[in-house]
Amino acid sequence: GLSVVVGAVLALTLRIALRVMSPTSENTAILLLALIAAGAALAAHFGGSAPLAALLGGMLLKQLNPRPWSWPRQMGTASSMLTMLMFVLVSVVAAQADWSGPVAGLVIALVIARVAAKITGVAIGNVGSGASWKQALWVGCAMSPMSSVALLLVSQFVSASGSLGRQIAGVALPAILLMEVLGAVLATVAIYRAGESSKPWAPLTRGPSSGPVHEP
Repeated sequence: GLSVVVGAVLALTLRIALRVMSPTSENTAILLLALIAAGAALAAHFGGSAPLAALLGGMLLKQLNPRPWSWPRQMGTASSMLTMLMFVLVSVVAAQADWSGPVAGLVIALVIARVAAKITGVAIGNVGSGASWKQALWVGCAMSPMSSVALLLVSQFVSASGSLGRQIAGVALPAILLMEVLGAVLATVAIYRAGESSKPWAPLTRGPSSGPVHEP
């Protein structure tokens, strides 16, 4: 309940701010990061879920204004740095889990079930969308990487559930570590196979009137 309230307040505040501020302004980027940090801190302090509040806020904001925004270039730079930092931090924490034969089997089963569920969900939503079944299959594969939100949810569940949480974390942490590495590779291949990008691994060739490009 508290996470929903914080997410709603965050979305409404951002919606009001974006009515009077330009999305491409540096001040807007600073305000956005400050509001997300403040909302996450308040949700965590009063017993809510910080990642859930941020996710709900983003979903509600998208529903209030479905038109895409053009964010400042600084947001892209900050996002890239935060992504690399989170990748390292999540890997360091997830690598502390103990690996064994039964754990490896559960991790593989979990990863397969997760990928199958995503592909099934995309395939169901593909009906009437105009996309081909091949694209739906590869879009589902492209959704396989796990984010730092999964680690935050696992850590909160461990602190709230005690021994049961530690047992679940023993399987979830290796799965997060595996999908951070394997999922990124699978997503790259899936985006290419869906016809949405060139071969990122192909050698660079220089076009006649442009810079280096990847071979198709």
